[in-house]
Amino acid sequence: MHEASPRAKLPKLAPDTIRRERISGWLSDHADVPLRLIAAPSGSGKTTALVTYAAAPRHRAGYVTLDGDATPVSLRSAIARSFGFPEPSDDEALLSAFEGAGRCEVLVDEADRSPDAVRAALRRFIYEAPDNVTFVYATRSRDVVDATRLISLGLGAVLDADRLAFTVEEATRLAEAARVDAADEREIGHLVHDTEGWAVALCSSIRESASGGRSLDGAFDRWRRSNARFMRRFIDDALAGEEPALAAAARKVFDGELADEATLDRLEQRGLFVRWTDGSYRPY
Repeated sequence: MHEASPRAKLPKLAPDTIRRERISGWLSDHADVPLRLIAAPSGSGKTTALVTYAAAPRHRAGYVTLDGDATPVSLRSAIARSFGFPEPSDDEALLSAFEGAGRCEVLVDEADRSPDAVRAALRRFIYEAPDNVTFVYATRSRDVVDATRLISLGLGAVLDADRLAFTVEEATRLAEAARVDAADEREIGHLVHDTEGWAVALCSSIRESASGGRSLDGAFDRWRRSNARFMRRFIDDALAGEEPALAAAARKVFDGELADEATLDRLEQRGLFVRWTDGSYRPY
């Protein structure tokens, strides 16, 4: 294992964060694929998965995170800094800097928040980077890249919301790390079922129960009632910048209203609180 470059400052994780071997193992097992795409709705644990892996990647790694103010220039500068390369004059200079650098992994968080010009650069890097460089993009939306084509060409692999969902075993370890009083398998099983393993809901329910010295019996319902305003802001943030009609549809689906399959498919593609599992669309 290697460590991420000390020039790349990783986001802080909660002290009780557990290492999920399923997720880190998937990222390691697919390290030779040009693009590993972590694609899932907000709150699914994408950043935690990426940062946990970045702390002990399979190869030399650099981590960058993007936002709406990113530009192609700032993207290549951030990638260069994360590996300790000189400031590149253009994309070709950045990619040339990787030649002779050994196996390298470029880890890009919040890829879907970047403008179109940056997304175009991210897509181009996959095809034009030297063979010793692979990429991991964390994003809500798979249409940041042409995931279907990359997979069909053997150039991409997707870690989706289904795989990111917490299992009973992982929830048990988190409850132990958070020091939940007398958490039993039945309560944890109910919590995983009620939250469908959605990280933001499951982890918050566990931590809130731990801080209040309460059991996990009814933990999700308690958390949901006490954090209704937080969830509304969370959803508003996730939908910011989306087409108004699509954002409105996402809110309705999240509130339990029915939607046609075409709408659910579009919401799932955009990572807007719908996932594809067991051959059907499932809203959160």
